[in-house]
Amino acid sequence: MSYYYRICESRISDEDNEIHTVYGIELYCGSMLIKSYPDVFFEKEKAETLTYLCNALGLSPLHFPDVIEDALID
Repeated sequence: MSYYYRICESRISDEDNEIHTVYGIELYCGSMLIKSYPDVFFEKEKAETLTYLCNALGLSPLHFPDVIEDALID
């Protein structure tokens, strides 16, 4: 199976109703969305870097949740 990771962008509002753009990562198998973590980063560059690394290193989907958890800690 061919898995790949892709950046995603969404908007959220805070308690003051201010809108913020946030970035996450999605896991696909072919054209099917398998798992999405939509609001992991406020900085697009961080999401792009992690997405690139997941694809370049061929991250197993089994390790995807752990990688996201580690990214949240940093």
